[in-house]
Amino acid sequence: MPIQLHTSTRLHHLPPLLRPGLILPAYHRPILRRQFGNHECFGVSNCTKSSSKNTVTVLVNAIDAQKTNEQHEKVKRAYPFHEIEPKWQHYWEENKTFRTPDEIDTSKPKFYVLDMFPYPSGAGLHVGHPLGYTATDILARFKRMQGFNVLHPMGWDAFGLPAEQYAIDTGTHPKITTLRNISRFRSQLKSLGFSYDWDREISTTQPDYYKWTQWIFLQLLKRGLAYQAEVPVNWCPALGTVLANEEVIDGVSERGGHPVIRKPMRQWMLRITAYADRLLEDLDDLDWPESIKEMQRNWIGRSQGAELNFVVINGNGQEEEKRITVYTTRPDTIFGATYLVLAPEHPFLSSLVSEAQSKHVEEYREHAFRKSDLERTELQKEKTGVFTGCYAKNPANGEAVPIWVADYVLGSYGTGAIMAVPAHDTRDFEFAMKYTIPISWVVRPDDSDCSNFEKPYSGEGSMINSSCSESGLDINGLPSKEAASRVIQWLEKSGNGKKKVNYKLRDWLFARQRYWGEPIPVIFLDDTGEGIPVPETELPLTLPELDDFTPTGTGEPPLAKADSWVITKDPLSGKPARRETNTMPQWAGSCWYYLRFMDPKNSSALVDKAQEQYWGPVDVYVGGAEHAVLHLLYARFWHKVLYDIDAVSTKEPFKCVINQGIILGEVQYTACKDDEGNLISADSIDELAEYKQERIPEEKVMKSGDLFVLKDNPNIRLIARAHKMSKSRGNVINPDDVVLEYGADSLRLYEMFMGPLRDSKTWNTSGIDGVHRFLARSWRLVVGSASPTGSYPDGTVTVDEKPSFEQLRSLHRCIDKVTEEIEGTRFNTGISAMMEFINAAYKWDKLPRSIIEAFVLLLAPYAPHMAEELWSRLGHPNSLAYEPLPKADAAYLKESTVVLPVQINGKTRGTIQVEESCTEEEAFRLASFDTKLSKFLDGKSVRKRIYVQGKILNIVIDMPKKAKVHQTASLASSPSLSLRQLCTKEQNKRQSTSKQCETKKKHLVSSLKCFSLSFAPFNRHLFNEKKEEKEQREFKPMKKKSAAAMAMAATAGMSVRNVLWLWWKLLVLVSLTICVLAFLKLQNYSLSDSELSSSTSSISSRSRAVDYTGNPKVAFLFLVRRNLPLDFLWGNFFENADTGNFSIYVHSEPGFVFDESTTRSTFFYNRQLTNSIKVAWGESSMIQAEKLLLGAALDDPANQRFVLLSDSCVPLYNFSFIYNYLMASRRSFVDSFLDKKDVRYNPRMSPYIPMSKWRKGSQWITLIRKHAEVVADDDAVFPVFKMFCKRRPPLEASKGKKNIKLQKQHNCIPDEHYVQTLLAIHGFEGELERRTITYTEWNESVTNMEKKGWHPITFSYADAGLVQIKRIKDIRNVYYESEYRTEWCRNNSTLAPCFLIARKFSRGAAMRLLSEGIVSPFDASSIMNLTP
Repeated sequence: MPIQLHTSTRLHHLPPLLRPGLILPAYHRPILRRQFGNHECFGVSNCTKSSSKNTVTVLVNAIDAQKTNEQHEKVKRAYPFHEIEPKWQHYWEENKTFRTPDEIDTSKPKFYVLDMFPYPSGAGLHVGHPLGYTATDILARFKRMQGFNVLHPMGWDAFGLPAEQYAIDTGTHPKITTLRNISRFRSQLKSLGFSYDWDREISTTQPDYYKWTQWIFLQLLKRGLAYQAEVPVNWCPALGTVLANEEVIDGVSERGGHPVIRKPMRQWMLRITAYADRLLEDLDDLDWPESIKEMQRNWIGRSQGAELNFVVINGNGQEEEKRITVYTTRPDTIFGATYLVLAPEHPFLSSLVSEAQSKHVEEYREHAFRKSDLERTELQKEKTGVFTGCYAKNPANGEAVPIWVADYVLGSYGTGAIMAVPAHDTRDFEFAMKYTIPISWVVRPDDSDCSNFEKPYSGEGSMINSSCSESGLDINGLPSKEAASRVIQWLEKSGNGKKKVNYKLRDWLFARQRYWGEPIPVIFLDDTGEGIPVPETELPLTLPELDDFTPTGTGEPPLAKADSWVITKDPLSGKPARRETNTMPQWAGSCWYYLRFMDPKNSSALVDKAQEQYWGPVDVYVGGAEHAVLHLLYARFWHKVLYDIDAVSTKEPFKCVINQGIILGEVQYTACKDDEGNLISADSIDELAEYKQERIPEEKVMKSGDLFVLKDNPNIRLIARAHKMSKSRGNVINPDDVVLEYGADSLRLYEMFMGPLRDSKTWNTSGIDGVHRFLARSWRLVVGSASPTGSYPDGTVTVDEKPSFEQLRSLHRCIDKVTEEIEGTRFNTGISAMMEFINAAYKWDKLPRSIIEAFVLLLAPYAPHMAEELWSRLGHPNSLAYEPLPKADAAYLKESTVVLPVQINGKTRGTIQVEESCTEEEAFRLASFDTKLSKFLDGKSVRKRIYVQGKILNIVIDMPKKAKVHQTASLASSPSLSLRQLCTKEQNKRQSTSKQCETKKKHLVSSLKCFSLSFAPFNRHLFNEKKEEKEQREFKPMKKKSAAAMAMAATAGMSVRNVLWLWWKLLVLVSLTICVLAFLKLQNYSLSDSELSSSTSSISSRSRAVDYTGNPKVAFLFLVRRNLPLDFLWGNFFENADTGNFSIYVHSEPGFVFDESTTRSTFFYNRQLTNSIKVAWGESSMIQAEKLLLGAALDDPANQRFVLLSDSCVPLYNFSFIYNYLMASRRSFVDSFLDKKDVRYNPRMSPYIPMSKWRKGSQWITLIRKHAEVVADDDAVFPVFKMFCKRRPPLEASKGKKNIKLQKQHNCIPDEHYVQTLLAIHGFEGELERRTITYTEWNESVTNMEKKGWHPITFSYADAGLVQIKRIKDIRNVYYESEYRTEWCRNNSTLAPCFLIARKFSRGAAMRLLSEGIVSPFDASSIMNLTP
C-alpha cells in the first residue's frame, strides 16, 4: 500500500496563526522563524518542542512587538507594499483569477508559456530561481492582456536521489520531506505574485501522474525501444545505485564522496539511437538559441566513416579467425595505422592477451574500471595503456601492428576499438611517443613538402606512402576526400570493411537502484525469467510503503526488501513471478509533464487529443542552460515516439526555448595564508591550491585601483570573485528576506532590470534601491504623498481632463517601447521606458486619468501588485488581469519637428528646429532669429534661397569686398568684439595665407585684454565728460595711484578734475598704442613660422573630396605615448587586408620614428606624424594630437572613415568584418550623452559653449569624413576648451598650502567632452550612432588625480580567454543611466554587435588573443622575447 499522510492529525498542536487557511502576512514570518528555530510547520510533522501554551504566549508577544514596530516602520516605507501585496495575492487565489478554463475557446489565439519545473529541495528558493519565473510571468500577463488564452502552470519534479539520500541521513521518509519542501516552494512562489494556474499543479510523485509515465514506458517496450542489456555502469556501493558519468569525480561520487566502481549490470535501456537522425534533422526548424542546438548536435555526434576488419595474428605469425573491427572517420589514413587500441571492457580482450602480459593487462583493467567515462576521455590527462602481447594485420599493407589496451577508448562508443594513426592524430601521437611506437606519415599538407614532419597533422591534404601492390590499393597523390572514397570502395569489394555512419549518442540507461522513483511496470516469471509488461489496466503500479529504504549493499535495489510487493503472479497465466525492483531515473517524469499540464485531471488518457492539438507545442519554454542537452534531448525523444503512435500532433514539444542567465552570489573576498598563518598577497603566489584561504568580511575590504585589498594592510591583495549561489558557499540570498524589506514587485523588477535575461549577472542587494524608488515614485505620482503618520489618501490625484498632445506622445512612446521589449524578452529596457515616462509625468501640472490608466496597464506585467492597487484606486472594481493592453498610436510616434540644416553660401553654419510642414518663408524667418545664424545674415543682401522641405535651407548672400587697409579706428568702433568674432574676422582677412585661428590665439589674448580694459571705459568717459560722479566712482583706484601728481597739479593752480582728465587721456593713449602694436605683430605673423606648421595644416590645401568615388579606406589613427606595444597583434590584423582599404597614422612623442628598431610590424614603418606634439594624458594636448591625426588623414581623399585608437586597443574581429561594418554605416560612432550630474561644465565657457550643448562620452571615436573635417578644422570651440576645461592637478606634498588653492580650480577632463560637445553645437547629433565601437570595462576606484571615480580596467592574460571575449562580442545594447536611454547597436537599421575594438589590453592578453585565434591563428611564442 502506498503511504497515506493525514496532515490534519497534528494540527491541534499548532498555534492558531499557523493552521491551514490563515493568510500569514509576510512581515510575521521572520519572527516565527526566530521563535521556533528550524521547526517550520507544514502540516506534516509536530512542530512544537515546548507546550502549546508557552508557544502561544511567545507568539502573541512577538506579534505585539511586531505591531509596534509596524507603526514606526509605516513612515519609513517608500510605499505600502506590505499591505498591497498580501491583499492582492489573497484576491487572486480566492477568485482563481488565473485559472485557465477547461473548455477551449478556439476563437482566441493560445499562448503556452512554461518554466522548467523545479526540484523542490529542502533549501527552498534563492533569488536566482525567480529570474526565469518572473520572465515567464511577465509574458503570461502580457499575453492575457493581448487577448490570448494563456496556459501558465507550475508543478514539481519531486522524485530523485537527493530526497532519498536526505531521508536516509535523517530517518525521515522521502515522501514527508518532499511534501514539506513542495509546501515551502509553493508559498514562496505565491508570495512573489506569479500568475500560475494552481488548479493544474502536478507532482511527478503523484500516482495519477506516474501512471502515465509507466504507460509511456510500456509503449516504448511494445515497439522494441525499451530493452535489457548487460552494460558496464558506475556503481556506488555506499549509495547503492548506479551513477551517471557526470555524477562521478575522480573515482568517487559527487554527492558524499563515496567510492565508485565500474561493473557490468543488467540494466533497462531505451533505444534513443533509433531516433538519432530525426533528433538531429529537426533541430533546424526550432526557434532555439544556436548554442543549445549546437550542443545537441555535438551530443548526438553524427559522423561518416568506415568499419575496417583487422585479422588477429597469433604468436606464430599465423592469421586467426578472430577479427577486430574498428570504426574510423579517416579511412584515407589506413596506411598510417601503426597500432590498434582496445577498450578495457572489449569482449575480445581476455582471449587476446599473451601469458606474459596478462597480469599487467588485468591490473590496468581494474584501475580503469574505477574511472568514469568522462575521466577516461579528458583531453588534458596523460594517456596510459598496456601492450597485450598480440598483433593484428593491417588489411591495406599486410603489416603486423601491435594491439594495446587503453582507457581513453570506450567500449560504448563505436566498436570499442580504434586504429591509431599517430602521424595524423594528436592523442595517438602522444601515446606513440610515450611508448615508442612507429609513426608513418601518409598525408602531406597542400601548402608544404614532406621533408620534415615533427608534429601530427590532422588536416586534409594529398596522400603519400599509401600504396601496396599485394592488396591492390593505391591512393598516392589523391586528395584526402577522394582517397577516403577509394578506400571504402576497396574495403567493400575486398570484404575487409564497409561504409558506416556512427553516432556519439548512446542508448539511454533507464534504471536506478533506488527507492524514491517510479516503479518499472514489468514482472519476471520465476521459471523462465521472461519479462512481461504489467497490463495497462493495472496502472499505476504504486510505490510500496517501505520503512527501510536504505541500500541493500548487494547491488539489489531497496525495493527488493518489499517481499509482499515483489512476489506476484502473472495475471494471464497465473504463474509465480517477481516485480522489477529497479526504478526509473528522475528524467522520466520530466520528459512529458508539459503534456499533462494541458489536461491534468484526465484519468482515461495521457492527454485529450483536442486539448493537445489546441495547446501544443509549448510556445515559450524557459529554464537553465544546465538542461540544454539531456533533459531537452530525452523530452524530444519521448515526444517523437508519442507522435509516431499518434498520441500527439506535433513533431517537437517546444517551439521556442530560452535559457536564462545565472544570478551569481554577491562578490566574496578571500585572503591567502601560508602554512604559518601569515597573510600573503594574491599577486605574489603562483598556485593558490598550495595556500590556505580565508573569507574576509566586506567591511574589512577596500578598493585600490582595479584591485581589492585589506583596509588594515593595503599591501595584501585579496581575491574577489562572485560564485554561483550555493548553500556550501554561504552566498544564498533568500527571496523572503528581500520581499520583507522591499516587496515582491521590487524583487521582480530588479531581477528583470539587472540586465538581459539570457546573461549571467551578479547579485547586489543594494541595487534593488533603484527600482524600489521607481515604484515609490510611480505610487506617489498617482496616489499623492504620504501624511506625517505614513498613511496615504484614498483614490488618486488624477483628473478627468483631455490629455495634451505632449502627454499623449510620452504615453504612446512608452507603450510602443514596452510592448516591443516584452515581445523581444528585453525586459530591462522595457523598465527603462517606463522610468522615462515617470520622469516626464512628474513635470506635468495635471495627470489625466486616461494617461495614468494606460500606464498602470503597462506596469501590470512587471509589478502586478502595485498595478492592481492603482487600478482599483482609479475606480475599477475588477482585476486588470484581462484588461486590453493599450496599443501605440503611430500618429504620436512620429516626430512633428525636424532638425533642418542651414547653409550659407554652400557651407553648413548651423541648424534650426522646424515643423515638418514648415514653409520656406517661415524657415528663413527662424534662421534669421537664430543667434548662431543671424550674425552671418545681419546687414547682408540675400541673393537667393534654396529650400527643400524638411531637408535643407541654403541661403546665398552677397559677400562684402575685403578692405585693403585695416585702420585703428575700425577696431575702436567695435570695442566689444568677442573672441570668436575676432577669430572669424582675422581669418576672413587672411584667407590668402590660409592661417588657422588657433595659431593666432596666443597673440590675441593680450590684445583682447587690452580692448576689454581700455575701450569700454574710453567710450563711457571720452564722450560723457559731464557725468562727474560716475567718473569718480570708476577711477577711485587711479586716484590713489596718482596722489603725488594731484598734489603737484593743485600747487600749480589746476583743478583736480583737469589733472584727472590729463592722466586719463594719457592712459588711453598708451593703452591704444600697445593694442595697435600687438595687433600689427599678429598681422605680420608669417606662414613660415615653425609653430604654425607644427600645430595645424592648411585648410585650403586639403582635398575635401565629399563626392569621392574611388575605393574608400578606413584610417586607423593611433594615439600612443611612444612605441606601439601591441604592434604584433595589429600587424597580424592588417596582414590579410587589402592595403587599398586602409591607412595608418601614428601620433607619438616628437622625434620618435617607427622603423625596424622600434616596431615588429612593417605596417607601422614611418607612419608617425612629423608634426607631433608633447601630449599630457587627460589634458587638452590630447585633443590637439587627435586634430593633428585627423588633419593628416584628411589629406588623403580616399580616407572616408576615421578610427581613433589608443596604444592598448585590440581588434575583436578580423579586418574584413570591421571594414564592412564601418562602411555599411553612414553615421559616426560617438559615445555622447547628457550627464545630469555633471560638474565639469565651466560657466565661463558661455556663450561660446552653451550648457545645453555640453556632452560627455568616450574619446575613442569613429568618424565619417564630414564630421572628421569639423573636428580638424575647429578653431572656435577648441580655444575655449583649452582655456576653461582643465584637469585639476594632483595633490603634491612639495606644494604645501598651494594645494588648497589648486584644489579649488575647476576640474574638467577635455578629451571626454570635446568631440561630443563640438558635434552637438554643430547640430550633428542626429547623424550619430551615439555609442562607441571601442569596449572599455570600468570600475570605481581611487587615483592620485581624483578622490573616487570610474577608471578603465586593464585586461590581463587571464581575462582574455574565449569566454570573456565572447561576452563582449555578444553585447547588443548599451544603457545610459543618466538619460534612461538604451542605445541598441544597429548598423544600417540591422541589430549588430556593439563593439569591434576593446581596450585596455596588456601585452600578455594580446598574445592570448592571437594564440587562441581570436583575431586569427598565431603562435605567440615567436614574439615572447622581442621588445622594441
